[in-house]
Amino acid sequence: MQWFVIVPAVLLLLFLLVLVTKISITIMAGYTPQEQRVFVRVRIWFFRYTVNVLELIEKKKTTGDQEPTQSDDDSPSFSTWLERLPELIKSAGDIHTIIKGFLRSVRIKKFLWRSYIGTGDAAYTGITAGGLWSVKGIILGILSTYMKIAKAPELEVTPVFQGEITTSQLECTITFRIGKAVLTAIKLFRYIRKKKPVFTGHDADVRG
Repeated sequence: MQWFVIVPAVLLLLFLLVLVTKISITIMAGYTPQEQRVFVRVRIWFFRYTVNVLELIEKKKTTGDQEPTQSDDDSPSFSTWLERLPELIKSAGDIHTIIKGFLRSVRIKKFLWRSYIGTGDAAYTGITAGGLWSVKGIILGILSTYMKIAKAPELEVTPVFQGEITTSQLECTITFRIGKAVLTAIKLFRYIRKKKPVFTGHDADVRG
């Protein structure tokens, strides 16, 4: 009889442990004219799993090309979407609020972005390097608005005035609790299901 109490209690404790567990996601990207690579590494406790994003996209693209395409003759007209534009804008704002609430719990543990730029012309190289600095600053500003930066980011732009070169290396590690992600996913699922007519355009009654 004790097993009927112990087993559910253990399962409940394991479930709660998973919810409060932090997950770490590291994005590693590199660019040169000869090679581009993007890897995503997920770590939970002592388990690690790495995905080659570009390879995965290529496989999906190959599979998609082999599948026959189906035309959707029942798709809503442009005028229908235009009529529902205010509701679409409102729904987009609601989804943004839900996602923003989750992003506030995300911590950026590491943010490294190094770039080398050379165009072959010293003046143009300087202008391009300055523009790249501005782009990096804007992106970092957006990230800091939505997420918490735990460690000072490492941003570098090195102009190469002699020769032509374009290379970039990015590494970003974020952490968040699984429970927070699950709760956000449930909120999104419920909201999108409730507002499905707004996004599909197949139901005249989109209010509610």
